[in-house]
Amino acid sequence: MTTKVLDLSLEKQQEIIDLYETDCELVYQHVAMVHFSNDSLNQPDCYRNIDDPDYKAPTPEEITDVVNYLAKVHSKTIISKMLGIFEPKDPNRKINKWCKGESKIPYTTWRLMLIFAGRVVQVNQVTLPDGTKPWRHSFDEKNTQIVKRKYCVEVEYTEGGGIVDSYQLSNISAVSTDDAIQQAVEIVQQNETEEVNILNCNAELTYERDSRNYRKS
Repeated sequence: MTTKVLDLSLEKQQEIIDLYETDCELVYQHVAMVHFSNDSLNQPDCYRNIDDPDYKAPTPEEITDVVNYLAKVHSKTIISKMLGIFEPKDPNRKINKWCKGESKIPYTTWRLMLIFAGRVVQVNQVTLPDGTKPWRHSFDEKNTQIVKRKYCVEVEYTEGGGIVDSYQLSNISAVSTDDAIQQAVEIVQQNETEEVNILNCNAELTYERDSRNYRKS
């Protein structure tokens, strides 16, 4: 049975507020650590949520990296207790096997290690009343972007500092602006142009100006 907060005594209400504020501060610190201290944009694929199509199981080296990081704060024995795998006769047996690649680490255990190490943020996975799944936002959005769109790239040839020619490459099917630019570069390089300058790349719904020089290797 769910207790309504306002039906509780003022003392109990204040106790809940204090716990709430403490938890919020701890969560804020954890999220800040993940995104600012641990370079969240350059994490390996094994740090992804298992629902993410790009998720890959951790390698022994990746497991060892996290274990060593945690061991600086705790110890392998304490880590085993935190993960619920402690064995009195050999406390580190399972951890050592995972680090050596002698057995596979369960995803839930791996995820818990990442959380303890401040490497990932884990949120509840409760579907909202409207059917949306907030925890899938980051990779669902990314997968939507994987769909190829049509690009029109304007290309200028440069040779000896002067403009040789200028025309448009239309209907380039690409997953991103950079992909479309690279395809345009390859098409121009087939004509044995020594240097290529991409003026801009115009996507279907956006306009991006991207000037850079590419030299044929």
